[in-house]
Amino acid sequence: MNAAALEVFLARLYTDEPLRAAFLAEPAGVARRAGLDEDAVQALARIDRDGLRLAADSYAAKRAAHSGKRRGSGLLRQLRNLLGR
Repeated sequence: MNAAALEVFLARLYTDEPLRAAFLAEPAGVARRAGLDEDAVQALARIDRDGLRLAADSYAAKRAAHSGKRRGSGLLRQLRNLLGR
């Protein structure tokens, strides 16, 4: 099993909603088309689907929260610059 390729694929599953939907509909086929070897394909076919969805939702919420913090701090910085503080 190519661990690096599997990690990249898993990261995409957690962050790419269309890929995740396709994978959940046809796990082995999507994993094969991604170029993963048969050991990885079989392991992914047994993945905890609810766990995958929960993890993906959790990561999305964290990204959104983190993104919001950056935007807010950037806005605050701009306001301070405008006010000369």
